[in-house]
Amino acid sequence: MISLKEEIGPNLNTKLSQKMTNVNLLFSTFVFYFNKALMMSTMKKRVKKRKSFFPDDDDSFVKKRIWTNEEKIALVKGVQKFGKGKWARILKNEELWPVLRYRSNVDLKDKVSYIKSI
Repeated sequence: MISLKEEIGPNLNTKLSQKMTNVNLLFSTFVFYFNKALMMSTMKKRVKKRKSFFPDDDDSFVKKRIWTNEEKIALVKGVQKFGKGKWARILKNEELWPVLRYRSNVDLKDKVSYIKSI
């Protein structure tokens, strides 16, 4: 007579090992895709943004803009008229404000230092 333990034992071990293999495969697949998603999220290109100083703007942040030739010419005129370091006066000037209205004091300072270094 065969005992119940002997009859179920080998089959039970085989079934358990198959299920553990499936669980390990599922877990390793999950870990792989989780790491891939984590790596992709850190690789996204970040857009530099700065706060807007216009209260009527829809967004509270504006994307960084490329300097146009008109802005560069207006900045040079402002530095010639008011001097280097008078960024607020340059921005408040009636002739220059329409061209430089989207620029901050720091933008002007950085651009002048960049132009001087060239």
